[in-house]
Amino acid sequence: MRAARCNVGWETSRARTAWVKFRNWVHRRIRAGELKIQQMDVQTFFFRRTNTNALGEPRSWTLSFNNDGPLGTFFRYICDNGTYLARYDELVDGKNNPIDVSKVDVSMNGIELQDREFFAAITEGREPNASVAQALPAMQTLGKLEEMLLAAS
Repeated sequence: MRAARCNVGWETSRARTAWVKFRNWVHRRIRAGELKIQQMDVQTFFFRRTNTNALGEPRSWTLSFNNDGPLGTFFRYICDNGTYLARYDELVDGKNNPIDVSKVDVSMNGIELQDREFFAAITEGREPNASVAQALPAMQTLGKLEEMLLAAS
């Protein structure tokens, strides 16, 4: 839970924008029956040697900055019909061929798309595609695992 709490927010709106576009691209193919996710791998790298954010600006909090590698969150969707990797502002297939997501939605701005989905869910009286309620069971499981690990050490 501590690691999850540290990484609740996105590094930049750019990463969030890209993620929403890619998620929508994958989500539509799943709903159309074109893809079935067999495994999903998410990696987040946010530690650095200096106390700066992805824009190079100073942070207001401190951690252990020891990552000299990539920065950000990367999603790998391993599906029955291919593998897809979402990084910052690109989506590629398993052979690193770019996937065009420019026509996935009415906008290329992921924050706008997220807002549109949120307001549509309110208007339609339904839960948004991504909600705290959907994430809570996973966070509770992580919290229980953390408690077990702490008790064992």
